[in-house]
Amino acid sequence: MNLKKLIVPTLCVLLGCAGGAAMGSVTAQTFPEPATIRPMQQECIEPPSGLGRNRLDFVRDEVRIRGEHGWELVGEVLGTVCFKRPAQ
Repeated sequence: MNLKKLIVPTLCVLLGCAGGAAMGSVTAQTFPEPATIRPMQQECIEPPSGLGRNRLDFVRDEVRIRGEHGWELVGEVLGTVCFKRPAQ
């Protein structure tokens, strides 16, 4: 058996164990609790079908109107437009 094939893995194991013992304990990074967690309201709407090119105008008007009432646009997925605001 080739001695080199035995010495290299053995040396790697010993160095790994020595390095692990020298590190001490490893702790995960922690973050403080948020001061307050505000509950949010969520609402999604789907524009009426058959609007065609007017769909963008409908969404634009809906975003403006809801924005005046404290809603924030979250995004759009497959034609559904979603909003959120702090719970009242």
